[in-house]
Amino acid sequence: MDRTAYRAMRLTVAALIVSAAPGFTVHASGQTPSGSAPTTVPSDQTASLPETIVTAGRIPTPADEFAGSVSLFGARDIEDHQDQTLADVLQRSPGIDVRESGGLGGQTSIFTRGTESSHTLILVDGVEVNDPVNPNGSPFLAHLTTDQIDRIEVLRGPQSPRYGSDAIGGVINVTTKKGEGAPSFSFAAEAGSFQTFREQARFSMGESPFSFSMSASRTDREGFSARTNNTERDAYRNTTVATRFGYQPFEKFGVDFALRYVDAARELDSAAPFDTDETESDQFLFSATPRLTLFDGAWKHTLQFSLHDVGRDTDGSFPSQNDGLVFNVDYQNDFELSDQNTLTLGAEFEHEDAIGRSTNGEFDANTQIWSVYLRDRFQLTDRLGGSAGVRLDDHEGFGSKVTWQTAAHYQVATTGTRLRASAGTGFNAPSLAQLFDNRSFGFIPPTNNQQLAPEESFGFDVGVEQQLGDEGWTAGITFFQNKIDNLITSVPPTFSLRNVESARTRGIEAIVETRFTENVAATLHYTYTDTEALGGGGPLNAGDRLRQRALHNGGLDVTWHSADDRAQATLAVNYAADGVGLEDHVLVDLSGSYEVTEHLELFGRGENLLDQDFNDPTGFVEFETANISGFGGLRVRF
Repeated sequence: MDRTAYRAMRLTVAALIVSAAPGFTVHASGQTPSGSAPTTVPSDQTASLPETIVTAGRIPTPADEFAGSVSLFGARDIEDHQDQTLADVLQRSPGIDVRESGGLGGQTSIFTRGTESSHTLILVDGVEVNDPVNPNGSPFLAHLTTDQIDRIEVLRGPQSPRYGSDAIGGVINVTTKKGEGAPSFSFAAEAGSFQTFREQARFSMGESPFSFSMSASRTDREGFSARTNNTERDAYRNTTVATRFGYQPFEKFGVDFALRYVDAARELDSAAPFDTDETESDQFLFSATPRLTLFDGAWKHTLQFSLHDVGRDTDGSFPSQNDGLVFNVDYQNDFELSDQNTLTLGAEFEHEDAIGRSTNGEFDANTQIWSVYLRDRFQLTDRLGGSAGVRLDDHEGFGSKVTWQTAAHYQVATTGTRLRASAGTGFNAPSLAQLFDNRSFGFIPPTNNQQLAPEESFGFDVGVEQQLGDEGWTAGITFFQNKIDNLITSVPPTFSLRNVESARTRGIEAIVETRFTENVAATLHYTYTDTEALGGGGPLNAGDRLRQRALHNGGLDVTWHSADDRAQATLAVNYAADGVGLEDHVLVDLSGSYEVTEHLELFGRGENLLDQDFNDPTGFVEFETANISGFGGLRVRF
């Protein structure tokens, strides 16, 4: 299909979904998840998030029956911290190292347990956000705001048996808000440092058989110079519209639609002195998910169609046009063999397309993957349970690959101790851009290499969680290790691509959660990540550490709510130290809000309160980070 016609079609789909909606609202919800600060649920909340894990097999699993390593973040937690982007939230998760270059809209990378940024699969309502036209195939994160987000699950460790390629390091599953209750409306506006202005509106309602929720936001920032050798400000803008529509005409059948559209632009000083590039980006995510339940819930069918389309046009020193598309169909069957045993059988088809044009060449490539998967979740006794899964991927370019995973957990009732362990393999094919992008940019020659081999991995973790007394203290520690063969890396300054023979990442994740009083909760987390190239290749020699991963990474979150829940304050501290190509730093943020009336709320936050000045180098370029800054605004609700 012609790209212009396709883009017109997708906007028509968006318009039809919005126009079919009967009304609008948003309800914030909170919970006390493992891996994020416990939060106090306000008295006017209709419900809190259930303590279940969905990411592992795309079926709800009670948290105490889940054997993997996971962190959960609810909407209330995101609101308390006033997180603007998904990357802001992920900084508070053990095992996740976030690198942001040059402020809003800059290149954003996440390293899960030391693996590459392209090894973490990000899903938004089931839609894969990983970008086939990105040079390293990593997720499209720079413009992904927290608009409409209700729940985030961060699942660490190899997840390829359920999710296929891109899930060597883990999976981040984002679920947006579902309309509930009577129609409601909210509007927020804020202003602050770097001439930043942001407006956001939310609408929603939910009355059987319909539910609908929608949000729209606009961010404008004059910014600061991201390049260390330039003083010209780099402006940024972002318009995001997100919506979710559900229709359940029968008790046993329903369908959900989710849509997110992002239109963003960012200026960036190029390698040429005093020249400015501007990249305009647009992103379209869409999913349609019909569900059918038969035989009193014993057989559940889930069919999901998802689409991710992303385009980036850059003008300036090295103009280019890039378009990527991922289309996915997933059919999952869940058989509840007993109260203690659920068998999942499914099939998946994925099509990827990548197109790139510039004054120095162009490429147009696509590929397909057919997959089947099987997973069994079992609870042998009240204390012992686990899961096992296997997957076969038939990749058009790399043939058939089999991956597997197994996990187990055991509860020691007398001591409140929970033991868990998991192990599995992973598979990650080179992105289309890595294989076929034959363009050159200035002095940088083409980076493609059709001889690249797919990355394969084996990983495991062992963990223990302990309840400490009756005062709400919980502690956990996990040891993890991954071995990745054929790790794909780039060779500066030309950024040609090579396979590293093998690399290893290993370390320790530790977390302590507590509630000092009924209204004060805190979370302390720390991750030690040791990375090492075991064999040579590209820029690495055996024994070298992988770049940009911090050896020490951690943070502290403290949240206070007043007794009447009208006032709130949150302190967040994050630090990273001893990373190759990364300067040590400590970032301190403080946010708070006050409900003046039932309909009016004031809020504000300060970022980088210690005014840390450090550079975050990416390749051969060093980027500045934002200095101390402040923001404030108001929110009205009806």
